[in-house]
Amino acid sequence: MLEGWFFITAGLLVLSGGSKIRNPDPTRGALRAAGLPSSPGAVYALAAVEIGLGAAALAIPHSAIAAGVAILYLGFAVFVGMALARRLPLQSCGCFGKSDTPPGPIHLGVNLATAAVAGVVATGGGADLLEVLADQPAAGIPYLGFVAVGVVATALILSELPAVLPGRAR
Repeated sequence: MLEGWFFITAGLLVLSGGSKIRNPDPTRGALRAAGLPSSPGAVYALAAVEIGLGAAALAIPHSAIAAGVAILYLGFAVFVGMALARRLPLQSCGCFGKSDTPPGPIHLGVNLATAAVAGVVATGGGADLLEVLADQPAAGIPYLGFVAVGVVATALILSELPAVLPGRAR
């Protein structure tokens, strides 16, 4: 079961990186507000790292890749934690190319949880995708559907849920 969450985390990186390539402006604004490099090139580089690491985590069973995923999500958690602690006036964290979803406690919690899952996988707590699919019925198609739904659900939790919560808790 842990592998499923890890594959969702990896897929989320691919989705997030793709969103940054499609619309880098929200990420540029968030980085600029935090005093970090915010050029289009910096955002595209971050997006490339996300896509590359996410895709590698799905395709290559290696603890170093899982450790990279954990480190990347820890970096995201540090950024969100810093933004919250400094009360940065961020309109968006830029995660999914949306300009109206500021980072909040939900983002921080998801980033820490995904970092923890990736950390466990990095220390030998999970199998690779092909091994998992080999053990699944129907050639693993339902399992891949579960992963895809998990990616979309997590993205919606991060990008849409904060706007509908009472008091706009983020």
